[in-house]
Amino acid sequence: MLAEYTAAFFAWTIAEPLSAAFVGVGFWSAATVVFWCARQRDWVRARVVVPTVAVVATMLMVATIENLEAFYGPIGLAWIEVYALFPPAL
Repeated sequence: MLAEYTAAFFAWTIAEPLSAAFVGVGFWSAATVVFWCARQRDWVRARVVVPTVAVVATMLMVATIENLEAFYGPIGLAWIEVYALFPPAL
């Protein structure tokens, strides 16, 4: 639906709409799992998510640093800040 408008609504332009849709689904899925994890009362049920999120966030931070020139606007700046602060905080 919005995959064609990444230049206006995302941190960088994604040329292929199918790729943009795939990235969006990945982020919404991750947000759902992290929300579920945060709602667990027992660490045993949530602990599998933490290393997975740590690895993915670190890899996204590395990819962000390698491609800084592709990011633009306030959303791009927010993207860079999140991935510079989130992995060490995790």
